[in-house]
Order: sequence, then structure tokens, then C-alpha cells
Amino acid sequence: MAVARLRFLSSDEEELIHKRSLEALSEIGVLVRSESVLSLLDDSGANVDKKKRVARIPEGMVGDALKSAPSSFKMCARDRTNDIEVPTTGGPHLTTDGLTLYVRDLETGEKRNASTADFAEFARLADVLDAVDFFWPIVTISDVPPRSHNLCELWTAFQNCSLHVQGDCTDALDARKMIELASLIVGGKEELRRRPIFSCATNPISPLSFDKGAVEAQVEFARAGIPVLCHSMSVSGMSAPVTLAGTIVNLNAENLASIVISQCASPGAPHIYGSCSMPMDLKTGSINLYAPEGALISAAAGQMARRYKRPCMVANWGMGGRGP
Repeated sequence: MAVARLRFLSSDEEELIHKRSLEALSEIGVLVRSESVLSLLDDSGANVDKKKRVARIPEGMVGDALKSAPSSFKMCARDRTNDIEVPTTGGPHLTTDGLTLYVRDLETGEKRNASTADFAEFARLADVLDAVDFFWPIVTISDVPPRSHNLCELWTAFQNCSLHVQGDCTDALDARKMIELASLIVGGKEELRRRPIFSCATNPISPLSFDKGAVEAQVEFARAGIPVLCHSMSVSGMSAPVTLAGTIVNLNAENLASIVISQCASPGAPHIYGSCSMPMDLKTGSINLYAPEGALISAAAGQMARRYKRPCMVANWGMGGRGP
């Protein structure tokens, strides 16, 4: 099978992005809205200002974390034949996109809140499509208590899909319940550590900040051996510098900080470098999902991940539509 490859950064530009990212982490630092995670970073060698909740991460900590994090691992599935090794050596693994609140009813065309039944149908569809390698919940279900929707989505995915599932998480309690649920399916927490049948995206809040719930959940997942995706959503001109280079530095620094957090929590914890970064539409102030720069940013993220020998997941490569 032919594989198209896009290389956006030169070797010198990769080195520049790396150096500027290290400067951002050591001089500006990251805002961490969790006392427990700040203490973890403090104990591990970061320069922490607990009053401002800022952790400045020295280059040595970043280097140690990159050495500690596994360069490859399996994203396992309920059906072992659907296990996938990351990073891939051939064409990319593909997943569904996620988390929309609404669907259009196939019978009436009416826009409405997504339900558990909709979610189950999407999971079964993903399960039988050859192009889909793992399942990222497409919709956010609305017919369960809001506090429990992540857990209900994970359970519904396990019931209707035999692929690896990648979900989202609200906080540490949410993470512990998700780990407990998956452990019941595979036969215990040690078996789940050996065969993680789900992973979780814990997005930083650009620029350079980590929300209390998500970062504390990340620590729980790292300690349980659940792969964590740092899905930076740096928006050029809004939550990141307007330039491509500045946006790439921001998303790279967020990923390096996330790797450090996981490795401080549990050395050897599986971690995925990620980006769903794109420009702002300067006319409207909204995110420009159709900008050609989105693909270039994703290509650069992939190059930086390869430099660090990291599994990587990026967005903005698919086709979009404004209607059914």
C-alpha cells in the first residue's frame, strides 16, 4: 500500500522548536491547578511557586521523562485480534472523531441531543468498518446524569464494540471508576495494566495550563498503566501565538509537560503525544476547521513526536462537511 508522507519542518527547525519549548517550560512554566500534582512536580525537581500554581520544569526533568516513557506499547482491545501497536510502522491507525453534543435524526432530519442509543449504534458501526482501528466516542450522551456520562459511554462502548476505546475523563474519581469498570471486564487491575483495553485523552488548557480534574485523572491513569493522550488544542491567534512556529512550540511544550507529569506519577507509564491544533478564523473569532495550516501543524507535531520516539495522534487529516 502506498503511503503519502508530509515533512513540514527541517532538521534545524525541529531543533529550534525543541529548544524554544524547553525555554518555555523552564522560564515561563506551566500553570497546574492541582495542589497534589504541584507537590508531585516539586518533589521530582521542578521549581514550583505554589501561590501562583506555576511549575517551571528544567531541561533535565524533560530528558529523564522522555527516557522513562515507553517508546512503544499496545492499545489492547476486548477482542485480542483488534490490538494495535503504537507507533505504527505502516499507514496510520484511524479512529472516529469525538464528543459532539448533537445528532441529526436519520428518520426526521431533526437536530437533537445525542442519546445512549445513538452512541451504541455508532459503536457498532465503528466495530464493523475496516478503516476504523479504535473507537473514540463520537457523541456525548445526554440521557444519563451529567456526572456519569464518561463512565456510561465507556460501558456502552465495551458492550457494543470490540475495538480499543479511547475516552475522556472529568476528574480523579471519574478515572478510578473507569479503571474499576475495565478491570472487571479483563479480570483485575494487574491484567488491565498488562492489557489496557481503553485509553484516555486528558487535554491541557492552552496556553500551558492543566486543569485540576484532568491532571489529577492523568495521575490516576498513569499509576494504573492506562495510556494517556495529551491532546493539545492550541488555537493560533487565540490560545497560542498567531504564527505557525509559535503554535507548534506551544503544543510541543504542553506535550513535554504532560509526559513529565505522567512519568513523575509512575515511571514507565504509557503516554501518547497529541495535537488537535489549528488556526483561529480572524474574521469571526471561531476555530477554523478548514484552514490548510491545520494539516501543517499536525505534520509538525508528528515530526516532533518522532524526534522524541513517541507514539503520536493528530487530527485535521479527514474530510469535513457542513451537512449530511
